[in-house]
Amino acid sequence: MSMNASTGTRGADTATAPEAGSPPRRILVVDDQADNRIILEMALEHAGHTVLTATNGVEAVARAREHKPDIILMDLRMPEMNGWEATCLLKADPATRSIPIAALTASAVGGTGKLCDAGFCALLHKPVTLGQVRSAVEECVRGAAEGRSWTEL
Repeated sequence: MSMNASTGTRGADTATAPEAGSPPRRILVVDDQADNRIILEMALEHAGHTVLTATNGVEAVARAREHKPDIILMDLRMPEMNGWEATCLLKADPATRSIPIAALTASAVGGTGKLCDAGFCALLHKPVTLGQVRSAVEECVRGAAEGRSWTEL
């Protein structure tokens, strides 16, 4: 497994294949907690995906604009720029507005309507299982392709 420190991108080993029926995706994982990023990154890479990482909303916006991931898993509470602000910027930009963004949080958010209105496609409550993350990736990407704004997980 290789790491590109300048882009926060790790490439999956070539021997690792995606799960059956699931094409490999480019996934941006945004979380200020290193343990959370590393666990998600390793699990998603093991499933055959390419993973980019960011530690805050500022980095997330820059990486999304540069790499155009298939989906973003976005923590809501982070320093510098939180997930709400980053999502607002990405959804306002024609170059990134179609990227599905799943909210990833341990906080109460007050209902899914607020998340959907902000541009999120789904909600993942921490702690999450690997099955939930993998399902969210596929369901949100499929939902975006079908024109759905919200995916109930």
